[in-house]
Amino acid sequence: MKGETQTVHLQKMMQKHKHYPEYDLVLPFFYIKKKNLKGFEAGDILLLGLDVIDLYFAQEGKYCAKVKLENHSETVKICIEALIKETIVPNNSKKYEKIYCALGRLQCRKLEVGHKVELSAVELNNVELFLAAKKLADAKLVSVDDEIAIEITEVKHNG
Repeated sequence: MKGETQTVHLQKMMQKHKHYPEYDLVLPFFYIKKKNLKGFEAGDILLLGLDVIDLYFAQEGKYCAKVKLENHSETVKICIEALIKETIVPNNSKKYEKIYCALGRLQCRKLEVGHKVELSAVELNNVELFLAAKKLADAKLVSVDDEIAIEITEVKHNG
């Protein structure tokens, strides 16, 4: 029993230290009308118009790689499909706001096509919505009529 607690403690200590570069795991950004943003509430559902999840690694305002999910029972492997060097352009619309969805932050040993990163399936449920650099809301991924959607769980900032 003591060996198990030491292992858990050591694992937690090692996770605090960053050995590899970190990337944000993000969904493609989408737009919402500014007037609709003011009425955000917990329980609201945002349809993304996606049948399949498109995911990217982003770092410092740039998309670095397009990734795909591979299911392995209780764990999920994220496989890098393609390397991208695309800057995320700031919003310049007067009617719409650009919303960013982050699923979490991952350490990746190397950024090359075919490399896989493993994580638990539970970690992919929580989504953070950002408006520019401000955290807008906490949310979770849901499915509505076989379409991927986001359900708002807690609003942090209204527009």
